[in-house]
Amino acid sequence: TVGVLRPQKALDVLIRAAVPLLQELPDLRVLIAGEGPEREALDALIRANGVEDRLKLVGFRNDVPDVIAALDVAVSSSAFEGSPLAIMEYMEGARPIVATRVGGVPNLIDHDVHGLLVESGDIQGLTAAIRRMLTDREAAREMGERARERRRREFDLDVVVRRFEAL
Repeated sequence: TVGVLRPQKALDVLIRAAVPLLQELPDLRVLIAGEGPEREALDALIRANGVEDRLKLVGFRNDVPDVIAALDVAVSSSAFEGSPLAIMEYMEGARPIVATRVGGVPNLIDHDVHGLLVESGDIQGLTAAIRRMLTDREAAREMGERARERRRREFDLDVVVRRFEAL
């Protein structure tokens, strides 16, 4: 995931959801890119679960498109959101997306079409959705491609400007 490390992002939920996956999938690595006030608490949670060797807080990155391109699954575990830029970036990168059904996210991602949606705070649901994206690579790839197509078709800046002009 990519984002500011603040409470609304519910990154503790992502960490808790990742722990069983890290136990099941020995090659799995989890990256959280960003900085913010939750860093110490998240570091402590990672250490408490003994996954610091495979679940990394990589800090602020100025190469976000490259980070996103390296992801096999892009996750948004937020407790609340507006219309998150990270989801749009994941869509543009054609990444398989697992996100919580909060705020404007369902307006961007149709469940099982452009990605998988789970309820906010549902650790087991988040684990299951990430597992599905990691194990059903063809479905994950197709959802990522459909997400990119939708972002370009409906949310590209030129498209939005034309809509405003028509209004």
